[in-house]
Amino acid sequence: MQPLQMYYTVGTISSTTITQLQGTTCPTTTATIMSRLYDFGQAGSNNNGTVQSITKLPRHKPDAEFVYDSLNRIQQAYTSGSNWGETFTIDAWGNLTNKGPVTGKTNTETLNVAPSNIKNQLPGFCYDSAGNMTSNGGTTYTYDAENRLKSTAGVTYTYNGDGKRVKKSNGMLYWTGTGSDALVETDLSGNATAEYVFFNGTRIARIDQPANTIVYYYSDHLARLTWSRMRRAGS
Repeated sequence: MQPLQMYYTVGTISSTTITQLQGTTCPTTTATIMSRLYDFGQAGSNNNGTVQSITKLPRHKPDAEFVYDSLNRIQQAYTSGSNWGETFTIDAWGNLTNKGPVTGKTNTETLNVAPSNIKNQLPGFCYDSAGNMTSNGGTTYTYDAENRLKSTAGVTYTYNGDGKRVKKSNGMLYWTGTGSDALVETDLSGNATAEYVFFNGTRIARIDQPANTIVYYYSDHLARLTWSRMRRAGS
């Protein structure tokens, strides 16, 4: 399945807008938070499951376009204007090792990392015999016998018999549902400090307490987090 559009707004979405979201028509009612139109190419021609462009509505011109190699790994991404563009180099393991500029584009982020070794481990970092990273050059990590993170940055983690993380030594408790993701975080007295909202198995928002500040999480079509946005209560 491929998403046609992503539409986030405050209030009730009309039936007309819902119908428009099932196609490539720009919704008549502009979203108050975010609205995006995705193009995956033409079925049976150049549609191999990778997104070709993303348009931020109500504009009708693509805001970001993408180029892939023969293995469907991203090679370039750039805006339709001169604002931003990056090229990507990926090693044999599929790790992103380098980022560079695109000719004619003003802004870019650079990355220069040596390719992974034959164990798919980055040089300059330390790993244990199970392959867990134990040091990234600035922070150390320790793991238990089941390869779960045990301690880092001065705090330790506790897990229950089902393997779910339930406690952090700084005074945080994690409360989960049937899955492993926390639904609520509290202090040791049971006072909620954060609540999480899920839709179709994907985390979409966090409500920080007691300020009631909402942080929205936006994910791509593979449910990978792409960015977040904070919205204070009443705004």
